[in-house]
Amino acid sequence: MINCGATVLNYWNDCFTYIPAFSLGNNGSNVWNNQRLIAASAAISKEVPLKGERTRLQIRLDLQNPFKWYNWGGPSTSLNVQSAANALTFGKINPGSNGETATGTAGYGGTPLLNLTMALKW
Repeated sequence: MINCGATVLNYWNDCFTYIPAFSLGNNGSNVWNNQRLIAASAAISKEVPLKGERTRLQIRLDLQNPFKWYNWGGPSTSLNVQSAANALTFGKINPGSNGETATGTAGYGGTPLLNLTMALKW
């Protein structure tokens, strides 16, 4: 967009122009926002008394990322129009928040993990 000042706008002298491909334009700062970080975990446990007063068996199920939420990294914001290879990576989504790939295992997001634990307590 070009600032026309006090010029009267009509069909012939409008203030909008086409910005060529791969040019930066005049966007403000912080127009590239990353996805929020979402994480969840859940646990279910049961203690069963066994023979004797103090002996117990604990069964526990832990779930990491039970809702299959994914945390994508931010988009690549570096643009070099002199290199076609660099221009093709502009806007590409980077790996996840803790260095994993977007389809990695559950650190924060990714493939859900289940842990089944049995413990004998006395």
